[in-house]
Amino acid sequence: MDNLRILFVDENPQQIKDLVLTLNALGNPWEIQIIDSPTTALKAMRGRSFDVVITDIGMREMNGAEFMRHVHRSYPGTVRLILSDVEDKDAVLASVGYAHQCLSKPCTPGALWTAMTRSLRLRKTLDSNLMHRQISQIRSLPTLPQTYYDLIDILQSKDPSIKDIADVIQTDVGMTAKLLQILNSAFYGLTTRINTPLQAVSLLGLDKINALITTSGIFLQFDVPSIKELNVEGICNHSIQTGHYARLIARMLELEPTVCEDALLAGMLHDVGKLVELAYFRPGLKEAINSARMDMKPLYLTEREQMGVNHSQVGAYLLALWGLPDPIVEAAAYHHEPTRAGEPEVGVLACVHIANAMLRDSNASTLVCEGVGLERNYLEELNLIDRIDQFKELCAPLITER
Repeated sequence: MDNLRILFVDENPQQIKDLVLTLNALGNPWEIQIIDSPTTALKAMRGRSFDVVITDIGMREMNGAEFMRHVHRSYPGTVRLILSDVEDKDAVLASVGYAHQCLSKPCTPGALWTAMTRSLRLRKTLDSNLMHRQISQIRSLPTLPQTYYDLIDILQSKDPSIKDIADVIQTDVGMTAKLLQILNSAFYGLTTRINTPLQAVSLLGLDKINALITTSGIFLQFDVPSIKELNVEGICNHSIQTGHYARLIARMLELEPTVCEDALLAGMLHDVGKLVELAYFRPGLKEAINSARMDMKPLYLTEREQMGVNHSQVGAYLLALWGLPDPIVEAAAYHHEPTRAGEPEVGVLACVHIANAMLRDSNASTLVCEGVGLERNYLEELNLIDRIDQFKELCAPLITER
């Protein structure tokens, strides 16, 4: 990526200089500044803008979490990365509302390059600088009030169960996305990917889950009124069904177990952008829904007309910022238009596209608004066009339960 301005803040600048030398040797035309004081860094940011700010978590003058809180408040459009030793877990947990990702320290140039480019890759699709600043500032997604209260009840019970907590969280798309951000972007120095809320809750433990829910402000439930037929509960229900069906399709196609689990997660998170729009971009979304109904056009097209982007792009941008795996981001970005993703392959995106289309097509009342259908040319390229009836049969029990 050209012409990026990157700021490193670290009280041991020599380590960063060695890292920067390696990055520069790779031929990256980035403008990089290193400052050894958080206070000085904040002053420098008043005079110029930076695309990416990277800070050490364990600084003495001001820890990385506090520094990122200032950056989040004053420069919301900046990509914010933290470098942390694995031992700094509690300090890093305090930063999850302000940093987009955390990388284990020492950090390899390749890992840092990947984190920066992934975070900024979809930014170019957001024509509005105001929109990408607003999305960069999002700390949490709408949580269903009942989910929040159910979790409080479990945590306050005599013998709270990790499985019970995970069972509740996996019914809420916003909570699931946030938990996976925490665990998958090296906040805990893990070497394996976390695919399910149960894995996430088990690794965090009851004490940290309790802190996240009750005191951190990350999982605050807030009232988000519906627009027409679009509401938080409906988005969550459809997303969860899509995830389960996408995994069934992946298993039917005999894909690898890790791909099947990714299909579940990607299906659950494919409509995260709708939650973002419903909570933070309501006027534009309302106009897009009205246009979709009046003009009999797909919602994702009228969103582009009204806001310059659609929920697929918004959701993918947020998930990329939060460091979720590429298959999840890709499914969010292209679940309506999979041919735009590049070379077709039978994988996570294909499973989510089919699942989403089948479930939407089963409900005629939302079909006009959603305008979703299978891309037949895409399925032909994948040699799946003759299996549509099998997919419908597989989907039938889920449709009946609705």
